[in-house]
Amino acid sequence: MHSHSWHWQLKEGITIDGKDIYRFIIALLFIFPVRSYINHLVIEPQINSTFPFDAELESWLYFQNHLIIIGGVLLLLGWFTRIIALLIGLFTVLHLLLIEIFQFQGLIDNHIGINILLFSALVLLAILGPGKYSIDHFWHKLSNS
Repeated sequence: MHSHSWHWQLKEGITIDGKDIYRFIIALLFIFPVRSYINHLVIEPQINSTFPFDAELESWLYFQNHLIIIGGVLLLLGWFTRIIALLIGLFTVLHLLLIEIFQFQGLIDNHIGINILLFSALVLLAILGPGKYSIDHFWHKLSNS
């Protein structure tokens, strides 16, 4: 059986692995915090009008947004890739449950699909691993030599 791998040779001796490109794209989704803008513009006004304990929930969203941005930078560098991908995936599921529990109107249809897609992409990244050009790969290479 022949296995196909995604490798592109840029120059002599320099090849890019498809896992690196996938990790880079996923990391950019979290570095440029589209979800935090959605939280700030759409979810927070609804929380403030319907949820009595808005200070705790607002601090949760603040923590989650900053964790996702920092995690995106770590994913971009390929540092603790599998752990960070699973951690952000866990927070994505918790975010999804938060929206589902409080039933924010207008977010149910669109936001669930986005979160499920992000969670699936993060699980796939955790399965595939960091790729050739990552701190994880270099760390593993140094520890085995």
